Amino acid sequence: MGNKQCSITMKKEKELLVFTNKNLPYKISFNLNTGEYQKISDKETKTIKNVNPFFANVYYKNIINEEEFPIYDKMINMAAM
Repeated sequence: MGNKQCSITMKKEKELLVFTNKNLPYKISFNLNTGEYQKISDKETKTIKNVNPFFANVYYKNIINEEEFPIYDKMINMAAM
């Protein structure tokens, strides 16, 4: 189950998974169709390759709420094995 204390949250918007880190002034989106990440700020949206700084020091299980996103939780658990 996701941790409500986590600084990062995820929501699904059509083909995008949008991640918000309350400690950063921008969001990250992952396009499920293309596999691309984008950095979304008030000024611009641009494709990026390195998302590590955004997710640094956060355990993935604390981001994804298993009850809300069961398929993504299962996919990540399989990939993490």
